[in-house]
Amino acid sequence: GTFTYHCERLDYYYLTDTIKLRERLNSVYETDFPKLKSIVKLKLDTNWDAYITFLYPNEETLEFMSNQKVILNLTNAGDNLTKSRKVDHWLYFNTSTDRDKFAAFAETNKYIIEGKMLNKDSKLPYQLQISRVDFVDLESITKITLELRKKAKGFNGDYDGWETFIIK
Repeated sequence: GTFTYHCERLDYYYLTDTIKLRERLNSVYETDFPKLKSIVKLKLDTNWDAYITFLYPNEETLEFMSNQKVILNLTNAGDNLTKSRKVDHWLYFNTSTDRDKFAAFAETNKYIIEGKMLNKDSKLPYQLQISRVDFVDLESITKITLELRKKAKGFNGDYDGWETFIIK
């Protein structure tokens, strides 16, 4: 894992064998990055605590990263993200009652109910598709998706993402 802050970078490696590791890393840094200051620390972390509590992205960061991927696809296709457009969202719930309660919340917040489906083979079988006209720049869409994800959890559901169309 990697963490970067104020132009400093921390690299974390989880290994089963550390024989000569310090020497090898120092050699790589000296050879490939001679102008950079490097410090090599070895620390036992059998439970992966640093990874789990520090390196692994939290829910908000994962949401941001997921939205960033969709936006990258839009911009690579020539969309400059300056126009609002219809955005579809998918959610899944444990019961039809939970789905209907979320749908009521969605309608109160000016979403259109596009569809309600049932997939009996799924862990969360009650699907809901909603849409609304919104801006899809990273800040705007992340605020929206975080709210939908949090609200869905409150109704024993899962927010599964969004999609839209390209505007050139």
